[in-house]
Amino acid sequence: MKKNWTMRVGVALVALTLITSCFVGGTFAKYTTAGTGTDSARVARFGVTVTANGNMFTDEYANADNSVTVVGRGGAKVVAPGTSGDMASMTLHGEPEVDVKVTYEAMVELSNNWVDEDGDFYFPLDIIVNKQEVDLSGAKNKDAVTSAVATAIKNYSKTYKAGTNLSTVGADSLAISWKWDFEGNNDVNDTYLGDQANKGNAGRITIGVKTTVTQVD
Repeated sequence: MKKNWTMRVGVALVALTLITSCFVGGTFAKYTTAGTGTDSARVARFGVTVTANGNMFTDEYANADNSVTVVGRGGAKVVAPGTSGDMASMTLHGEPEVDVKVTYEAMVELSNNWVDEDGDFYFPLDIIVNKQEVDLSGAKNKDAVTSAVATAIKNYSKTYKAGTNLSTVGADSLAISWKWDFEGNNDVNDTYLGDQANKGNAGRITIGVKTTVTQVD
């Protein structure tokens, strides 16, 4: 009898162990999945170039019928009553993949020889920046002229969205021109400037423009 009871207990323990094993096995089972994400990039294109076209000043000027009326001796670049010139729009090239801003910085210089026979400052040239004549009516000395022209150029800028083909925006680019009216100025003072140039005391003007293309946020 005792032996049968012992066997029954043993069988019960084995059965209980099997049942427990099923529950334990179920506890350690779980859903599982995995995924891998991969991405890459390159540096955004910039590749912008700037070209200045045209000549601000030259050694020859022609009138309306293309007859040459002014010739600088020895190929010297000159200005005279009735002449004009321009620095054509700065040509931009490239298709940057970032927003960019185009700005301009001017270097304007005048010699000390822009004076009349009394020694007073006299500057007969009109300077035009993007079809807008720079107001020089109150300019009493060369520094006032150079500052006004430089400021007008510096104040002009343009911003373009990423992907813009900059070679197609020529109409927006900076354009500078000048003229010395044949009529309407002081002929006596104009003649004095010409006579001083003949003596080696010519008034001189220099205009340089730096174009900068910069990425913006």
